[in-house]
Formats: sequence, C-alpha cells, structure tokens
Amino acid sequence: MSGYTSAVPRVPVRVGQAAVVLLLSLGSVYLEMAVLLSRPLAAFLPAAVLLVAAALAVRWKLHREPAFLSAWVALSVGFAVYSVLTGFYNGLTDEPYATPAFAAQWWPNLYTNPVHLTYRQYGTGPIYLSAYYVYLPFLTLVQVPGLDYRWVSLAAWGLSLYLLRKNGSALLVWGSFWVGLLAASGFNDFVPIAFLTLAFLSLPGWKGKVAEVVSLGLKQFANVFVVAYHLYHRRWRAAAIATGVSVAILVPFLLVDPLRVWCGVVLAGQANCPSFLGSLETPALSSSQPVYGHLNYFLWPLWVLAAFLPRWAAGTRRPEYLPARREVAARFARRGRTVPEDSDDLRFLFAVGWVRLRGGFRRNRGRQDPAG
Repeated sequence: MSGYTSAVPRVPVRVGQAAVVLLLSLGSVYLEMAVLLSRPLAAFLPAAVLLVAAALAVRWKLHREPAFLSAWVALSVGFAVYSVLTGFYNGLTDEPYATPAFAAQWWPNLYTNPVHLTYRQYGTGPIYLSAYYVYLPFLTLVQVPGLDYRWVSLAAWGLSLYLLRKNGSALLVWGSFWVGLLAASGFNDFVPIAFLTLAFLSLPGWKGKVAEVVSLGLKQFANVFVVAYHLYHRRWRAAAIATGVSVAILVPFLLVDPLRVWCGVVLAGQANCPSFLGSLETPALSSSQPVYGHLNYFLWPLWVLAAFLPRWAAGTRRPEYLPARREVAARFARRGRTVPEDSDDLRFLFAVGWVRLRGGFRRNRGRQDPAG
C-alpha cells in the first residue's frame, strides 16, 4: 500500500510484477513441500514468504487489479482442487480422517474414549492413528456424511474467500496457493474461520451472533479470537458472555468426564495431564507427508491479517486519527521523506497506529495518576 502517486506502469511492467508475485507464492509452496517440510521453520517460512508476496502486490497496487485478483484466486482454487483429486502435495494432516471418526462418539463419550483408525490415502499406508478428541464438540457436526472431509474444508475456505471477495488485500493473503493447499489437505481450522468470517465481517445483528456462538463450539483458536476481539474493542460484557458460552457448551461433557475434557480441550492433550490418565494423543505411526511445527497454526494470524488489517487501515482515516497522521507525517518529513497525511503506506499506517496506541496509554495513565 503506497501513498505516492505515479503514472500507471505500462502493460509489460504490470505483467512482470504479476509474474513475480505469482512465482514467489507458488515457488514458496514448492520449496516448502520439496525441501523444508521436516525442518524446524517449516511452519513459519511459507507464511512469511506469502506475506512478502502480498506486500509486493500491494506496493505495486495489484490488489486493485480485478484481472490479477481473479487469476490469483482461480489458480489457487484450481491448485487446491487438483491436490484433492490427485494427492499432489496432499496428506499434511490426519484431520480429514479423525474428525469424521469422532462424530460416531458424539454422546456421551466424545472425550472419554479414543478412536483407533487405520486408513490409506492416495495409495499410501496403512497409516495408524489412536487419539482422543481435543477440540470443541460442534466440530464433529459440521460435515457431510460419506463425503471426504477435504471437500468440507475446501468448501469452508471457499465460503470465507467469497465473503472477503470485495477486499483485494485480503484475497492476496487468504486466496493464496499455500492457504489453498492447507484447505485441500483437510485441516479443520477452515470451518471455524468460515463461521468467524460470517460473524464479524458479513452477517448483521442476531444472525452474526448465532454464527459467533457456533464458532465458540468448534475449535479453541476461535474462542481465543472472539474473547480477544471483544476485549480489544472494550466490550467487557460481550467478552464475559463469550467465555460463559464456551464453558456452557462443555458442561454436558464435563459432567461425564471432567478430567478428559480439561486435558483434551484446555491442555490440548499435552503431557501436562495427570499421569494416571495416560497419553491422550498418539500421532499416526506413518504419514505420506510428515509435518513438524503445526502448519495450520499460522492460518490464524494470516486470516486475522487478511480480514482485519484492511478494515483497520480504512479506519485510520477517521477524524480522531488525524492528529496521529500529522505527527507521523512530520516525523517522516524530518527524515527527508515527504509522505501525505492521507497516505496508505503500510509503514506509515503502522506508525500511526503506534502513536495512537501510545497516546491512549498516556491518557489512561494520566487518569490513574493525575498530576498535582
């Protein structure tokens, strides 16, 4: 995002810029899957390269080019569908097999009894899985019986893409090859993310509240986001209600087996559980694509950036941000850079946000410890 004005580059330049962004995004996926998948930074690097590609695209104003955005999303969706159909770079998680299996244990043993699976995918295997349930209960309900869960995940990603379709910057991040590949592998994070997108960006009034409640029963990252979102906006009552709803959803299961629920949902099946409960989760003994570092964890900050950074940037044009914009523009001028007060350059906006946040801290401190 740049605040500078310049002539529109000629067509060959625009094509070259688009090619650079596309090759950087697709190349990072190839490098990840072919070389880096078992390395310590395997989860971080593709997300970081994706953000670099998106930043370049925004700097070159490709996020305002409908033709580029259409090609970007179409290629990513096509790549994801091809991955599901052929297994190309697929098999990054056991969730498309484990998530439907837990649906058979809905009441009352969802957290009490483990599932034991032996499955094959794309001709590989057998792959063995023995695991306890570690998410919230509604996740077992959002699926289509008999349909490969990868398609459910892909559909949830497609829904969130559709809801973000009017924001070019969001599509650059969330409509990328890497995010599409994770959806094609069947990570169940895309289901709560779709409901969160409905709740906070699409559905007004009570419909949005229903989507928010559903998201609170799906996966713990959604609960953290909802509570943090309300706290950020100083909606203390809404944050307390979200916390209460999260607990209420688990009450029937807490009555059946409180220790398993605590270990599975709160501690995510880690070794912190009482020793007499035994190991809560045993990973698959073999996998066609071994994963280290939880690739799906980075989906959440990527979605937050895609969905809310453009909205925040637009919000900095409100009158109350004008003093901060003037202060930052003056700072840039002292360093020899002329940046207009209405700039949408990312570095300028982050500086504006910091000045605004710092001013809020100072005002709060002044109220608590008034001078004199």
